[in-house]
Amino acid sequence: QINLEWEAYSLSRFSSNFHNEIAKGELNFPITVPDLFSQSVLVESWVNGGSVKDFFLNVGDGFKERIILKTKESKETQHQRKQIAETIFGMCMKMFLRDNYMHGDLHAGNVFYNEKSHSITILDAGHTSSVSEEHAGHFGTFLHGVCFGDAEEITTSLLKMNDGDPEKVKLVDLKNDIKAAVKRWIREDGLGHDGRPVC
Repeated sequence: QINLEWEAYSLSRFSSNFHNEIAKGELNFPITVPDLFSQSVLVESWVNGGSVKDFFLNVGDGFKERIILKTKESKETQHQRKQIAETIFGMCMKMFLRDNYMHGDLHAGNVFYNEKSHSITILDAGHTSSVSEEHAGHFGTFLHGVCFGDAEEITTSLLKMNDGDPEKVKLVDLKNDIKAAVKRWIREDGLGHDGRPVC
């Protein structure tokens, strides 16, 4: 992180973009202290809770293992996990489709869950991104490919959005990795492993 003022700006912008979700208590972003930040110092509000990776630790790899676990956990835990997943998915879709301002480092360690308030807090907003007008159509095609499990469409759209040297892309490896990811999460009929539509 080179400039923490940028992270303060991003946290403020996310808070503004998600003011309705914050008002409902579903989602939070740390509040920064304007008088106590600079390029190298950032003071934020305290966040209660723990990483969602701890809450999902026993989920296993993929939906098949998740389905087996359903018999071993309480309905309340299942409901909480489902709510967390839906909130995070909804937030990501709003970042992508509504705001065109995305958190660039969204992993489980940067998502905190408070079991008492059932609220989610997103941390570490120092890296963000937006889709340029040039790539907006390709990004729409990418999302379409994800929703319908079309590995070829996903690969093609990613290549069209690549601003780097196309010669450095290991095309065979990329195609195989995307096919494996699609197969892992989406059945051949385009539905998820739970039998429901992916999008």
